[in-house]
Amino acid sequence: MPRKKPLASKIAPSSMEERINVLKRNHDRFLVRLMSSISRTCIMYGSKAISHFGISMSQAIVLGELFSKNGCRQDDLRVFVTLDKGNITRALQRLEEYGLVQRRQDPVDRRVVRVYVTRKALSIELEMYALATLLDDKLTAGFTQEERETLVTLLLRIDANAKAMAKKNEVQSDCKEN
Repeated sequence: MPRKKPLASKIAPSSMEERINVLKRNHDRFLVRLMSSISRTCIMYGSKAISHFGISMSQAIVLGELFSKNGCRQDDLRVFVTLDKGNITRALQRLEEYGLVQRRQDPVDRRVVRVYVTRKALSIELEMYALATLLDDKLTAGFTQEERETLVTLLLRIDANAKAMAKKNEVQSDCKEN
């Protein structure tokens, strides 16, 4: 199987060298590093905030997505929350064990599994949204409303780019050479 060219090879050598030198001098401004740090901090803080529900942050994210997409297909839910098949299955199994979701076969297409929130989940929905809002407010403390809106818009664009990048990589990795 031929080796793929490293991602760095797609940038002109002089330009790449210059960018690396800038990043070395400004390590704390490296976008991937910043997003990773923010993500880990939010998971640590969020995990403590929701610990009384007995669920993890990834399970809370799945549940939060279901609040607005109740009855969606399990595979679509996996894409919405950016989890692989094994992780979404485990998250849903736990949420089922806690009585927060139900999975049912689609009556029209029996190959499809649909996921529904339960009354128990609906009873904690407002508190979960309140905790998410509090976290958002803490993350954007000192921001004007305009700065916050601009940040969200830019992050949505980054999210779309990241998902496109992951999808492209998923398609490439699924292809087999003859």
